[in-house]
Amino acid sequence: MRDGKIVAIGPAGVRDLQSKEAVAPGDRSMIASCGKAATRLRFGRLVDKGKLRWDSTLAELPPDVSM
Repeated sequence: MRDGKIVAIGPAGVRDLQSKEAVAPGDRSMIASCGKAATRLRFGRLVDKGKLRWDSTLAELPPDVSM
C-alpha cells in the first residue's frame, strides 16, 4: 500500500529457512493462531468506537441472533 492504494500484491518470504527457496503465489500456508489476533484487533476497534465493551457477553454481541 502506498498513499492508500495497492501498488503490489504477492507472497513474500521463503518456503524454508535453510533452502531459502522463495514462496510462490500458489503455495499454501498454515495461518496458525492468526485468527485470534485478528479477532482481538477487530473487537478492540469496536470497543474504541463504543459499539462494544470489553465485558460484553455473547448474548449482547449479535443483536439479530437469539442465544
